[in-house]
Amino acid sequence: MKSEKFLQPGSITGGLALALALAAFAPSARANVYATNIKIDGVLTGTTNVTQGSSVTITYILNEPASSGVTIKILAAGIPVRTINIAGGSAGTIRGTNSVVWNGKSDLNVTVPPGTYSVSVTAASTGYSHWTQITTDTNAGNSAAYWPDGIAVDTTTNSPYYGRVMVGNGTSTGAGGAAGVVKCNADGSLADEGQSNAGYGFPQDGFLGDSCRSLKYITDDRIAFNNWTGNGKIIACDMIMSTNQTLWDSGNLPGAPWVNNLPSGMADIEVTDPGTSNAMAYVGDGDYPSQGVWAWPLTNNGAYDPNFAGIQILQSSGSCAVTLRTGYGLIVDTNGDVFMGQVRSNPGDPVPRLFDFTNWPSATLPLCSQNLNWAIGGGDDTFRSINDLCIDSRLNPTYVSAALSGGSGGIRIVYATNGAVAMNIEQFEVPPVITSTSISNGTVRINFTGDPTRGAADFTLVSTNNAPSLLASFTPTAGATITGGNGVFTASVATSGAAEFYAIKQNGVFYISTSWDNVGNVYGGTGAHFWRAFSPPGANQATTLAVATVQVQPIVAAAQVHP
Repeated sequence: MKSEKFLQPGSITGGLALALALAAFAPSARANVYATNIKIDGVLTGTTNVTQGSSVTITYILNEPASSGVTIKILAAGIPVRTINIAGGSAGTIRGTNSVVWNGKSDLNVTVPPGTYSVSVTAASTGYSHWTQITTDTNAGNSAAYWPDGIAVDTTTNSPYYGRVMVGNGTSTGAGGAAGVVKCNADGSLADEGQSNAGYGFPQDGFLGDSCRSLKYITDDRIAFNNWTGNGKIIACDMIMSTNQTLWDSGNLPGAPWVNNLPSGMADIEVTDPGTSNAMAYVGDGDYPSQGVWAWPLTNNGAYDPNFAGIQILQSSGSCAVTLRTGYGLIVDTNGDVFMGQVRSNPGDPVPRLFDFTNWPSATLPLCSQNLNWAIGGGDDTFRSINDLCIDSRLNPTYVSAALSGGSGGIRIVYATNGAVAMNIEQFEVPPVITSTSISNGTVRINFTGDPTRGAADFTLVSTNNAPSLLASFTPTAGATITGGNGVFTASVATSGAAEFYAIKQNGVFYISTSWDNVGNVYGGTGAHFWRAFSPPGANQATTLAVATVQVQPIVAAAQVHP
């Protein structure tokens, strides 16, 4: 049990005095609609064999509708021999599973010769005017993890599981009724092969059950997560959850016995360059005062050497140290930049919440204030309680997303270069503008305009019988309904016969995990038991090459029988 695990599920209602302006600038994106899970005659990997002139069925999953259409290309040695164009809104462009038949002929309507052919699927969209949720909370996969305290997306384009969403479930409630990792497709459906536990027990600690926390997709096409039921343990699993490997175990560290004496243990983990000579496991202490961030080379068949004392990357004390509570949000890019978040939940706390320490392999260790590229969030009560971090690219990050489990909630996206805010998603925002009020047939109607990314359920009507000088006296108004959309809403409530003052609050959402896919969509797991994906604005397209191939076999003439 960890004393710091105070998160609560559900949504939050921010006070009107803590308004946060919605950032006017929306980040651009590489793309946001794409095809995954491409199968050829039901084959996901390997080769399917067909006779020359036979038809082939191509299936794929789109994470959202391809409103500008889909283009399928049949390629021979990378050269298109057949192009199939499907207009947006037609079968083949819908969100979810699509099926298209290739008749085995070229663009010249000639049967293609024997050989090996590959398939690419390009999906395009007119896009959105603002960040838009593209998942549905009621999908089987989106609601399968009761406590989604880790989320990771497969970003390896030549993996058969490209686009797969892996969601940590920290309790015994969820898909299959067990803690572990829930495997989902990009559209929010559950993985085709079913759920499994990789042969790992996923023990519970009896509190919030962090037996699977802080998922990270690592570059050998696996996920790594922190089993935080003790002082921390890094476990790696493949993308179908068939095997597991312990990369680092706090319970077996004769070289660093101090780890076992920590009150709360290592709350966050990171793994870089697995399978190479530079492979490294990182752990961040969730206590305060903190022991900082430590690293262990993975030199023992991909695992750590328990007799090695570790490398201290960051410390929270010393002549140039930064005040740290290092266990909540930790990720490292290929340049050696260490992005680190802090939960720091106390109102008015002047200490920054999010840091970028630059290029640790080339610096004198441990890193300190001189190694800071930037630090943000000090004194900002809308930036409280970071619970997870992710970068949109390890190789060349543009954005850092922070899941906020307190304060104003939501997902905050900042620029990786300087920490400037790029976008806030589902945070408590500026109170909406009331455009008119009326009373008719005993009902008060309040018309207002609000954030167009929000639905009616994201607002609350509050009232008080006293003058509205004390905002704390505002409470949700019983029997009130709010309708509308696209930024225009109406709140309705029966009159009480007494003088009342009304106001509208926008609700924030607690987020406890975050990740990115390969095409610019940001993901988050909420304390309300869902994971969600959000597409950035703007027209876009993306091409996915199927892992499976088609082997066209020649027609074998029937042997002639002579009398």
